[in-house]
Amino acid sequence: MTAAHITTYHCPKEHQQHLELAANFPKINVAYTNIVTISTDTHHSSQEFRNSVGAQWPFLSDPGRIVQKDLEIQEYTNPENDPMIPHTLVLGPRIRPDWDLGAPGLREAWEAGEHSPFHGWNRRDAVQPSTA
Repeated sequence: MTAAHITTYHCPKEHQQHLELAANFPKINVAYTNIVTISTDTHHSSQEFRNSVGAQWPFLSDPGRIVQKDLEIQEYTNPENDPMIPHTLVLGPRIRPDWDLGAPGLREAWEAGEHSPFHGWNRRDAVQPSTA
């Protein structure tokens, strides 16, 4: 899965949410999920924000507000800063074939000893424990 978080650097709520995302990033990452944060801030401010929360994912800068305009997510109540309304978007799932153990043919492959379609099992076949 890939998720994009659209935010603004100066928002205390966004700062707290990004601290939580950073704290949970090991769990997010192990689930094969990618994150990207997009803000209207300058590249320098965006990277300062990334460092301040300890984020390990990319932060993209969109000071031209292309994303804001394309998605029509301008926060119109703050014309001075012209930020985006914060959004989290799921851009697309990354589904592993072996996550659906009910998929046709998987059980038969497993029972026949064909473990290569199953994450991690193809490496285990290559290393057999010693029987001595």
